[in-house]
Amino acid sequence: RDALARSMAKNSAIKGGTVLGQQEMNTLIEELFACKTPNFSISGKPVIQTITLGEIAQKFDK
Repeated sequence: RDALARSMAKNSAIKGGTVLGQQEMNTLIEELFACKTPNFSISGKPVIQTITLGEIAQKFDK
């Protein structure tokens, strides 16, 4: 059952590089946070990462 869920999730996933409209992005976020465990993918990988303003500044202020 878990293998089937993982397979379905992978097949229906939005592929990298796909351009989304504003409404599609909003819907995606709403659906993510409606999940029981929105912080992790079906394979257990983190989906959300918290970074500080300092980390952002460090990446852009070179």
